[in-house]
Amino acid sequence: MDFLPNLGDPEDPKVRARYGYLQSGVSIGLNLSLFATKLVLWSVLGSIAVLTDAFNGLGDVAISATILLTFRYASLEADERHPFGHGRLEQIAALIVAAFLIFIAVLLLVQAAFELTDPSVQGSLVLALVLAGLAGVKELLARFSFAIARRLDSDALRADAWNHRYDALLTASIALAIYLVSLTPSLQILDPIFGILVSLFVVYTGATLLWRSGEKLLGRAPSRAVLRRIVELTHGVPGVRRCHDISIHDYGTHREISLTIQVGGDLTVEEAHRIATEVKRVVNRELRAKTTVHVEPP
Repeated sequence: MDFLPNLGDPEDPKVRARYGYLQSGVSIGLNLSLFATKLVLWSVLGSIAVLTDAFNGLGDVAISATILLTFRYASLEADERHPFGHGRLEQIAALIVAAFLIFIAVLLLVQAAFELTDPSVQGSLVLALVLAGLAGVKELLARFSFAIARRLDSDALRADAWNHRYDALLTASIALAIYLVSLTPSLQILDPIFGILVSLFVVYTGATLLWRSGEKLLGRAPSRAVLRRIVELTHGVPGVRRCHDISIHDYGTHREISLTIQVGGDLTVEEAHRIATEVKRVVNRELRAKTTVHVEPP
């Protein structure tokens, strides 16, 4: 991920928004260019497969614009109506993109199934080479999007990255089919077969993203690694004997953590409060969270 610019701490909502703008801007620009290029190819060669692929790419522009707006509003500060901020908009966007992936894949699956009985793709070595190059550009965009998604741990960008990879696979499969048909016209059946295989793969990927995003939106239990880290941090504060009843609410741009610590029964209220305040400071600093600490005697 060294090729990505360093825009700051990805846990900062404003920085997350800048990364979101970067990914969306690059995606919109490239997809518009690819759409125009494929329209030219269609007008010259008359390939219906290329025309369908072109308008599928135009839909990607709408998705990227949606993600751009999502990151814009997700970075807004908390207000009276949304006291925990707007970070969960990212999960909502991930659900929308994943659902769109499945919808488009099912449409193309049906189209490919109908073409099994009457494949119409025409062979052309030049068109195959051009489409292979366009598929390569789309795969580079997918890798760029995956890199930013990993840096932000963003399901919305991860879903968009899979969308770009799906387009790359679809365009590459069309290119391969056109090339093989240029060698042997009897291989026309490979075009709908490739389309069916790619569509099934995307339905599975979209369903996986849909499930993952839905779990996060509902409030998935924290990982054991995060729980262990919180226990380690609290036990590192002098005076803490035990930490339990940890709950974590992830709001996208920040976490709300609640936990209970056990301290000595001979401590004064002031001493117990000082320990709780230190636990809160340490956990907030290390996990970029807002922590509530409850204190109980042994």
